[in-house]
Amino acid sequence: MNGKNWILFIQNRLIYVRWTACFLWLSWWIWLLLASTGIIHEKNRLFTDHMAFYAAGRMILDGEGEHLYDYDWTFHYQPKLIGIEDEEQLTAFRNPPFYALLYVPTSGLPYRVSFWIWSLIAIGLFWFSLSWLGVKNRLSTLLWCTSFYPLFTVISFGQNSLLSFACFSLGYRFLQRDQKLLAGLVLGLLAFKPTLLIGVVLWWLVEFRKYRRCWIGMIITGIFLWAISLIFIPRESYLFFQNLPEIAGYAKEEFYNHHTTRSFWFYLLGSSQNWGVVLGGITSLFLGSFLIYAFIKYRPPLTYQYSLVVFYTLLLSPHALIYEWSLSLIPALLLRKYLEASTNQWLYYCAISWVVLLISTQLTKWQAQLFNQWAIDISCPVMVWIGVKLVLEMKRVHFNENQNEIMTT
Repeated sequence: MNGKNWILFIQNRLIYVRWTACFLWLSWWIWLLLASTGIIHEKNRLFTDHMAFYAAGRMILDGEGEHLYDYDWTFHYQPKLIGIEDEEQLTAFRNPPFYALLYVPTSGLPYRVSFWIWSLIAIGLFWFSLSWLGVKNRLSTLLWCTSFYPLFTVISFGQNSLLSFACFSLGYRFLQRDQKLLAGLVLGLLAFKPTLLIGVVLWWLVEFRKYRRCWIGMIITGIFLWAISLIFIPRESYLFFQNLPEIAGYAKEEFYNHHTTRSFWFYLLGSSQNWGVVLGGITSLFLGSFLIYAFIKYRPPLTYQYSLVVFYTLLLSPHALIYEWSLSLIPALLLRKYLEASTNQWLYYCAISWVVLLISTQLTKWQAQLFNQWAIDISCPVMVWIGVKLVLEMKRVHFNENQNEIMTT
């Protein structure tokens, strides 16, 4: 089947995307309604990832901040916040302490209320982010994006990936306008999840002179955030650095939710944590070097460059869970004008990513259960393959920035 036939094949089956979106969201709403009203009994139904942020804010509010990174204590503390005395469960808070301050205002409210407030904030940020990325038909794009499984998990898990999405999107807008200091100030906010800065730091190091104002902005933001932390929660700030090895090495979460080179090698070698770290690091080093080489050789325009930086951040990160792959919507939206106009590969890559990220989490989980913690995480090799293909597309796409045109060989 040639390229054009593949595109037609995908286009004729887009109805399944709509059905999948309806099924995902409808099933979640029904489950949430039945669980919340007590029709079905599930005591830990409220233990979404939002609990980590809610509990962290509550600890600070209640003067219990010394336990912010004491996971044994938190294990017993979190269930009490929602009135489940006979349950013990942990959703660990692993962010820098200044991030917990953001949740203090809602931590005094009931947990459900806090969850929905932050979910609405996240959706609102996503709406504005589409505008910052230059999307013209935001409503249609938003509806299509809701079918993307990582975006579904952001809301259903109560995660904060859409805050990261907004930082990346606004940072792109400022860079597009050549407002590098502002871009650095905004992207510096990603310090609340430092692994998301890997691609940006690598990019700005390679072109240090060009992006030195970005560095200034990012450093200013970092100083500001840590100044707030040291002024308002000095004890928690000290504990963060004291417990940093334990925080960074925390491995009690469900690893099948990870979609990284580290998790790929971890499962391929039968739950070998050490070899997963080593081989994952080597793979990431190779991918990072490949990206730097491509930037130096092909000198793509800002939009293409930025798209690759975001995508490769997810590939290079040792801690990219399923919900963080919602950030891959940024390169998907930004690269459309290049890949549709030049090689018509955009829909092809999007379809493969959509399918793989929809099924890979459960597929890895089932394999690990069936084969005693051995599995092939298909998401990693497929997303690496797409990342490599996106770089190689620059061989076939020549950019004329002065005329704002795209020319193909």
